[in-house]
Amino acid sequence: MYIDVRNLKKTYTKHTGFLNTKSFTVNALDDVSFSVKKGKCLAIVGESGSGKSTLAKTIMKLLNPDSGEINFMKQNIVNLSSDETKVFRKKIQMIFQDPFSSLNPKFTIRQILSEPMEIHMMGDKDEIERHVIEHIKLVGLSEQDLSRFPHQFSGGQRQRICIARALIINPEVIVCDEPVSALDVSIQAQILELLKKLQKKFQLTYLFITHDLRVVKYIADEVIVLQNGKLVEKGTVSKLFNNPSTDYTKALIEAIPGSI
Repeated sequence: MYIDVRNLKKTYTKHTGFLNTKSFTVNALDDVSFSVKKGKCLAIVGESGSGKSTLAKTIMKLLNPDSGEINFMKQNIVNLSSDETKVFRKKIQMIFQDPFSSLNPKFTIRQILSEPMEIHMMGDKDEIERHVIEHIKLVGLSEQDLSRFPHQFSGGQRQRICIARALIINPEVIVCDEPVSALDVSIQAQILELLKKLQKKFQLTYLFITHDLRVVKYIADEVIVLQNGKLVEKGTVSKLFNNPSTDYTKALIEAIPGSI
């Protein structure tokens, strides 16, 4: 498998009571295992507090698991050295939920798109500029937009910029962390269609975190469902909708307000 997660566990200690004198353990990830094929989209579904974001941050190596393995192209990334981690991070990028807070308001769009290439030392000034122009056009914006600042764009346009930034260092995997939940429904469909088009063009593998099963139906190939840190269901999208195996999944499906 391209990505193979085995027996992943992550706990947090929380403090409550007067002067935080009481503590208890939260199982954010409780023995989670799944795999993803190259070029496919796996949706990671669950309500707030189910463990979705912890799972994403662990796969991105922003958090260390307590135990378990995350195998990427047959290499366990959990114990990578700092140099190996830098190489790995070129291969996996994230698109965040909120396009309003994930762009530096003091940077022009040109600076925002140039920065990842500069950090990873990917080409000289002219080559970086060519890539920046190519990628802003790739997401449906224009070269003239590069001299503008984030506040001059709508939410949907900002998310297009975030997508361009994620793609500009040629990653193989994109972690999409609720990338359309902050957008109007009419814009959501446009962004999802763009993500599907880019996935096909670049043979990208998506890990798509969402609480919205309408989005799952639109973009995903397979699904895992998390509840309180446990993986309670996994399978194809058609199996999930046509034959859900848990009451929790059935409740999520029944809560869908409509369709995109």
